[in-house]
Amino acid sequence: MSDTATIATREPTETPAAMPGAAARGTVRPGDKDLYCVVGPELFVAAEHLQGRESVDFRVLEDQEQCLGVLHAARSAGVVALVPDEALLSRPVAAVAEAVRLAVRTLAKTFRDGLREWMLDVPGPLDEGLLPLLAEEGFELAPESGLRSVCRDFTRGDRERAASMEEVYADPYTVPWNFVPLETDVLERLLAGTPPGSRVLDLGCGYGKNARQLIPLGYRVAGSDISASAVARARRLLGPGVELSVADATALPWPDASFDAALDIGCLHCMPAEDRPAAVRELARVLTPEGVLYSRMFRPRPAQWLAAQPFHTTDFGLEAGAAAALLGSVFTEVEIESTPHATYLVARGPVNR
Repeated sequence: MSDTATIATREPTETPAAMPGAAARGTVRPGDKDLYCVVGPELFVAAEHLQGRESVDFRVLEDQEQCLGVLHAARSAGVVALVPDEALLSRPVAAVAEAVRLAVRTLAKTFRDGLREWMLDVPGPLDEGLLPLLAEEGFELAPESGLRSVCRDFTRGDRERAASMEEVYADPYTVPWNFVPLETDVLERLLAGTPPGSRVLDLGCGYGKNARQLIPLGYRVAGSDISASAVARARRLLGPGVELSVADATALPWPDASFDAALDIGCLHCMPAEDRPAAVRELARVLTPEGVLYSRMFRPRPAQWLAAQPFHTTDFGLEAGAAAALLGSVFTEVEIESTPHATYLVARGPVNR
């Protein structure tokens, strides 16, 4: 720990990402108030809770400007009815299928409680074309009309576990964190402490969903990720004007003092323990002397949890004290907020630059 580091602990506060149904209560969130931004092989879907947790509209997007239509999902007694609007139904069958796959995986990953069955309501002529495209989701012809499938967690199962982040990101359908709500718990901390116009680094940017929320608010965002597949899809999601780089967190490609703030949402706690100090030094190097790091690090998970992930790992997460000490080695102030599952850290005053 640096000689001048100050560690401050504060009481946990409820945040939108931690509270089921928070969107329905009108909590202010970043960007355009989307709760999801889920990336697929060709399309992506954006959605917000409607009417609590019982109804969601998925906007199906080809790029930032082109909305192909809306897929409505409503749950009743454990059955989720999926209904494409007329605009989406006019698109090629592959687009309808991809939208359905992204939607059901999102809902299955986020709302596991009480889900039993999917019902997809489409005109009869679409059934035959959709069936082979939805085979992995288990859809079959329903006796009455449309298609149906049993609900399950599609991001796990019998797939061979990946040995690298590049392998994890190669198929968007097998990336668990692709299907969870946006990390508004961390983004709101950045909004509260760093003004629009600031230059922000998103470390481990993945498919770029955090940058997509911040850019419309006036932040100048750059992103890096070790996975070339992730960065390629982020470029499609964000457009050509955003600076994205395929880079290891221990060797960032930007000059000293390039950023006013940095985001670490799920990167440092996934790295091998021996690489974390170098990555934190790199973050301190690319931040300005007044720069701030906003981080969320999960606590260590049990062996059963590690075995269920789609990637091989034996070292995941840090306890609150270890996370604070890691950042305290190169920052003069570290504020931590500890919860049962994660530690939120705000680190200021990078040193050892």
